[in-house]
Amino acid sequence: MDFTPTEDQQAVGRLAREILEKEVTAERLRAAERSQDWYDQALWRTLAEAGLVGLAAPEHCGGMGLGVLEA
Repeated sequence: MDFTPTEDQQAVGRLAREILEKEVTAERLRAAERSQDWYDQALWRTLAEAGLVGLAAPEHCGGMGLGVLEA
């Protein structure tokens, strides 16, 4: 079996890494911990806008239509 990531999988990884490296800072983590929601709503919005939240959802539902491995 070939477990080499596909180009789509690599692109998803690069996009996620780019967003997380840019957006996740120690201060934002502390702020999320202090909030009553315990998560960073703006970060989740950014991830959703990039299509990362719905990776495995079908395209006709607004997802990227990728498989479970990508999600």
